[in-house]
Amino acid sequence: MKLSGNIPLVMTKKQKLLQIIESNRFPFSDIAKHYAVVFDESRYEVVDLYLSGSDRGLFVNGDKLLHRTLMWGLEDQSSEAHGLRFFYRLVSLLRIEQFDVVICHDTKTLYSLSLARRFLRRFELVGVVYNIAQASKKLQQMFLMINKDKVLLLTASDQLKHRILKTFPYIPADRVQTCYPGLDFKRFKSDLFKKVEARDHLHLDQNDFLFANVEQVESVENRTTLLKSFALLSKVCPNAKLVFMGSEHWQQSISIQARQLFIDDKLFFHDTHALADVYLKAFDAIIWTSDKQDFNLSLLASMASGVPIVAATGSGATSEILGNTASLFKENDVYQLAYQIQKIYELSLDERQNLKKYMYSHLKHHFSARACRKKFWSSAAAKSL
Repeated sequence: MKLSGNIPLVMTKKQKLLQIIESNRFPFSDIAKHYAVVFDESRYEVVDLYLSGSDRGLFVNGDKLLHRTLMWGLEDQSSEAHGLRFFYRLVSLLRIEQFDVVICHDTKTLYSLSLARRFLRRFELVGVVYNIAQASKKLQQMFLMINKDKVLLLTASDQLKHRILKTFPYIPADRVQTCYPGLDFKRFKSDLFKKVEARDHLHLDQNDFLFANVEQVESVENRTTLLKSFALLSKVCPNAKLVFMGSEHWQQSISIQARQLFIDDKLFFHDTHALADVYLKAFDAIIWTSDKQDFNLSLLASMASGVPIVAATGSGATSEILGNTASLFKENDVYQLAYQIQKIYELSLDERQNLKKYMYSHLKHHFSARACRKKFWSSAAAKSL
């Protein structure tokens, strides 16, 4: 058979990459999805392994599965999840599939993988680190010391990378690399409900000025700061309302504080945190009162929605993520927060449109799927993969 000169005689076989995620429930499923974007359009065939959760969790927001997916259905934190049977099952999977790279989002499984490499063909082992506390545990420190030349660490921000290298000076600098979770901007925007539609779904008044808080983890002090600041605002902005998304764990304590501040009639609660991102356009502003996370995926979603953001600054990576696109205040400063949310309330339509354009531009250049892929694959660490 004669082959055309335009057809390559040798086809490059794709290498196989396994991504291990603790659960397919929110927020773990979103984390995996964002990181997988970095490896799309690469030489890797990606396989996602969810240790716990059910098949129903795979289709949040109507998403289609982008990669081959394995569900092990283990109970979270159970002895089954990281025992001897789990180890043999993991080794068997690695032996059969012959993965070239394994990215692990779960610390305990990372230990098992480092041991499994002793019995199998060599594969590149990558651990994802989300915060300095995760890396500072004694067991993790011992692991990093022993495997400092054998494991590539991906951090979610440059700030976290520098803190890890400072805390663990024995780790070679080329074994720690920032890998921003990429946002598929166009796909995300297509999933968003429009403002009127989103408010209808959430049963919110179309004429109110709505501030939203969509944080997962907040301290009591953060919540108190938000409520006190909003109480100050409500005296001069009577149509302002405050919506808490995914707040079922602390709704009672928030309600008690709100009654004491005489703003309980201005608060709404919605327990749809796993789907919160698709409703972001329902709000006129989004408030982030905590800066303890070293990377916050939901901040990217907030920017992509085009809704103005007010965010705390402190020890986390908020400033690195947002750049100059948000109104910032010192964490737990009641009056600074009240001042910033009043400024957002008073923005003109033109000012809001200009801010939206600036946020889109910032996202495109720093956190789009293309930008994150380019940053990662041009790094020194990527050359080992």
